[in-house]
Amino acid sequence: MAAPRPRFAILASGRGSNADCLMAAFATDLTDAELVLVASDHADAPVLEKASRRAVPTAVVERGDLTRESHEDALLETLGEAGAEHLLLAGYMRILSPRFLDEFGGTILNIHPSLLPDFPGLEAPARQWESGVAVAGATVHFVDEGVDSGPILLQGSIPVRGDEGPDGLADRIRTEVEHRIYPEALRLLIDRLRQQPTVTRALLSVSDKTGIADLARRLAALDIALIASGGTAAALAEAGIGITRVEEATGAREVLGGRVKTLHPAIHAGILADRRSPAHMTELAESGYAPIDLVVCNLYPFERTLASSA
Repeated sequence: MAAPRPRFAILASGRGSNADCLMAAFATDLTDAELVLVASDHADAPVLEKASRRAVPTAVVERGDLTRESHEDALLETLGEAGAEHLLLAGYMRILSPRFLDEFGGTILNIHPSLLPDFPGLEAPARQWESGVAVAGATVHFVDEGVDSGPILLQGSIPVRGDEGPDGLADRIRTEVEHRIYPEALRLLIDRLRQQPTVTRALLSVSDKTGIADLARRLAALDIALIASGGTAAALAEAGIGITRVEEATGAREVLGGRVKTLHPAIHAGILADRRSPAHMTELAESGYAPIDLVVCNLYPFERTLASSA
């Protein structure tokens, strides 16, 4: 069965030159994905007219007198009604809150006119010009809770001639780099999404609990069943996140002060079974075990543990 076509929305606040390049790509090279909506926070944004000319559905969700939370709630409702699963920011001049990122749940891409991590934030082309850089460029990155701080997907660059000035450099970055790499990055993302195996169960067992509750909430929002062990299970339960404890999955209690938790066929067979092998999947089912599609762990702090004589 063919993988479903990912469904995208574009958010833009202004003229939408990058949005227009993305819309053109959806109409020609990216037919294995679907653009379901172009939305703006300004009713007079030129991007809306560009979308209408391409017969792409549009929506306006203005801030007006709304609080940030109420505005984002309205935006989430609009995206949900359109069936958008993933977002492409193209000059959307608002920072999305952590709550929005959690509740939306899908992948969000943004494009920034510098070679991140250098020159994040506003006026990046002008700051590059003022700094006298020899090479300038743009970055397509995943959106996280910071400002231009998410993981990088694709970058492109141009040599600075030295005669552009800040506005000329901004124009060159936009037309020579951004308009080229954003559709290319979207192609990479779509390929990843369509090749991505379905994840239905995840095992979480970490020594460093930093960020684990946030990750678990995002996984749970995707209807992924969570299995957790020891201290990880306790931390997630305290955070109010529904989990299955390892001992419930294995039918065997943790022993030796928690040193033996996941060493059980219900866990390791679920992880190691080759999904491409009908024999493996049949044996797994006959044994009463279910696949574990994702394992979240980090390197155990051996040096610290030895130093503490634990």
